[in-house]
Amino acid sequence: MQKVLVSVLFLLHAFVVYAEEPKLIFAFSEHELFPYQMGNGIDFPKENPGIYIEAVRFIEKQVPLKVVIKRIPTKRIWKELEYGTVSSTGASYKPSRKKFIAYPCKTDGSIDPNKSLLTASYALYILKNSSVGYNPKTNRFINVSYEKGIVAEIGFSIVDDLRKSGNLIEENAAGNYAMLLQLSLKRVDGIVAHVQMIDDILKKYPNKFKSIGMAEPIIKTKNYYFIISHQFYKKYPKISNQVWESSTEFRQKRLQKLLYKYRSLRKNQK
Repeated sequence: MQKVLVSVLFLLHAFVVYAEEPKLIFAFSEHELFPYQMGNGIDFPKENPGIYIEAVRFIEKQVPLKVVIKRIPTKRIWKELEYGTVSSTGASYKPSRKKFIAYPCKTDGSIDPNKSLLTASYALYILKNSSVGYNPKTNRFINVSYEKGIVAEIGFSIVDDLRKSGNLIEENAAGNYAMLLQLSLKRVDGIVAHVQMIDDILKKYPNKFKSIGMAEPIIKTKNYYFIISHQFYKKYPKISNQVWESSTEFRQKRLQKLLYKYRSLRKNQK
């Protein structure tokens, strides 16, 4: 009888622990963003799903929580983060986002770059024979027509950074490949996007986009974090900080090896 009682108490304890286990819902774009998230649609490839997904799986092994990963349109990610139906995604710092998401911070309240997941750069891509360019002194584009203009993917913080300097930028929800196609067809003057993501597409489709090149210099380099919704952070502040600590560990121990792996995979696919 005593053994039965002990077994029942153990099972009840296990049930309570499992029931209280925090659930962290990560959301990512439905478009491929090499090497951070691979494939298109609602599912990730089982093997080599991308650095973001590998980071999430690393964190799940380090932190006592249940992880859920889903792919949804970028615009919807931000809405769901605001409502708390999504807990986290990968993003750079943008002051207006602090209204509904938490970043890893130092004791003085400033953003802690040491707890970033990775670093990425933005650049302007144009047709090779174009006079369109970027002036880093004024943070302004030059020789841009009002009829065509510059486009960038919706939801990216670089858009607001450039608009503050008076640049006119349209946001596009179709993804980097679609924006490159627009540029190649001369429907826009240029696109602003992640260097690594665009360069991967240019290498993958050298004939289709042979007329496109990067305009020097790099516009901006930013740190990227796993940001966390206010709803999750307020409920689980300790867990949230453990997520950021694990992000740091991932960056230090795994990131460079994974970058090399994904670049090698791309080369082997050609």
